[in-house]
Order: sequence, then C-alpha cells, then structure tokens
Amino acid sequence: MNRTLFADILDIHSWERAWAEARSGFPLALSQKTAPDRWLAFFEAISDSYHATWGDQGGLGPNLADFLFSEGITFQSALVLDAGSGPGTLAIPLAERGARVTALDYADGMLRALSARAADINIDTIETVCVPFFEFRPAVKYDLVLSCFFPAAFSPEGIRRMESLSLGHCALVLGAFGEQIPFRKALWREIMGHDPPSGAFHLIYAYGFLFSAKRAPNVKHLSWPYTFRRPLEETEAFFRRYFQIFDKKGQTVEKLIRRVLKDFVKDGFVTCEAEVKIAVIWWKAGRR
Repeated sequence: MNRTLFADILDIHSWERAWAEARSGFPLALSQKTAPDRWLAFFEAISDSYHATWGDQGGLGPNLADFLFSEGITFQSALVLDAGSGPGTLAIPLAERGARVTALDYADGMLRALSARAADINIDTIETVCVPFFEFRPAVKYDLVLSCFFPAAFSPEGIRRMESLSLGHCALVLGAFGEQIPFRKALWREIMGHDPPSGAFHLIYAYGFLFSAKRAPNVKHLSWPYTFRRPLEETEAFFRRYFQIFDKKGQTVEKLIRRVLKDFVKDGFVTCEAEVKIAVIWWKAGRR
C-alpha cells in the first residue's frame, strides 16, 4: 500500500487513488484491459469444463450459499443478482436454497452451461442475462447484489454499480491468500517465469473504501479442504487455452504444461489436494 496517498485514512478519495494505483500494476487487471477479446474467447471455449476444472474449487458454491443464508445476508425468496455468474457456481446453490437468482454474465457459453445444469436438476428460479455488468439495466432492484471472483466489481466503480442495483445487501467474494492449488501455482511459475500474482490486495482496498464511505463493512474468511481430480487430457486443453490469454502458446508451452502436470498425474487423472481460503465482504448498500 502506498502510504503517501493517505493524507486522511477516512478520505474516500485517497482510497480510490490507492486502489487504482494497485490495480494498474496487477497483471490480471492489465490483461483484462488490454486483451478483453482473449478473455471472452477463453470463457466461451471452456464454459462446459470451467465448473469442474477451475470454478467450483471443491465446494465454493455450497459453502458460500450456506454462509450467506446463515448470516441473513440473503433469505428464501430473496431477489439475488449474481454478477459475473459464470456457469452457475453460486447461482445454482443459491436457487437450491430458495433464492430467486438473476445470473448476469457477458459470456453466452457460460450462461448456456448454467441453464443446462439447472435444467438437469429441475431448477427454474434462475433468469440468465447476457450483457456486460455496466450495461445491465434491470427493471427491479435486488435484495442482494453479489459478485464472486468477478474482476469488474473490484474497484470503486464496481462497488458503486453494485450498490445502484441493490435494495439491501451487497457482497464481494475474493481470494484472500493468493493461488492455493499446487499444480496451478507450478504451471504459472513454469510458463510465466514468476509466482502467480495475488489479488488479495483487493480485500484491503475494498474494506478501506467501504469504511471511508461509512458502510460498516463486514469480513469473514472461509476455508475448506479441496480435492482436484480431472482427466489429464481435459486439464491440458483447459490450460492451453488459459495461457493463450497471455500470448503463451505453441509447442513449447504445450510441452511445459505436460511436464508440470506429469508430477500430479495418477491413473490418467490430474490429482492434488489443497485447502481453499476465501474472503467475503458484505455491507448494507447506501441509499440511492
């Protein structure tokens, strides 16, 4: 954190400047700004496998949904907006527990995967909307506006946009301790040449921004054990597409992916165990 930016720790403008500075040097945020077409192509290509190969993390949806209901952040029959819903990692568990969910995503493939999963288990209380977050103009406001690992929300503009759509609570879900899955960490080091970047700084800046805006934010850390087990060929294909976002492709990259994953293969499956750790920030939205 750049302390010189904080003339007054309660000054919301100081937090805005500091958060923008931190984001400007964050590799993932930079790639989302300079190569948005690559990100969209990635999400469209891997929508059917994202839930199992990256997005669920062995219990993200059920654990989060249970927490949100147990804390009264949401409730049965609540109108919930899941911004950046992906293939329904959280939208489906929320709907299973009685919420009425609008799943918002700009990748149509993700929403098709969500709808297919929901139909398989006879859930009909999820509406899907394919439009960018800042272009969404709903006819209603929501009891809970939620973003889970959704980069567009990790900024003052994103928080204000969430609040503009909420009649009740807002909640951000984000990583709290950097990359925790061993083979993903090893892949990033081998292909990118350094440790994977951590977005944990968003927790500090989001809390400080909200505190300075007099929102009385709450924070809770959650964790659970995680076992990854997916076919080697599927995992290789997923990460070939992922690293193309950063212009890392070709036979050399494919060989590096195969070499790293080889150390995690058992009986043709990439297998590893870890502990997932996340943070949830929630607050009562200001009046608009």
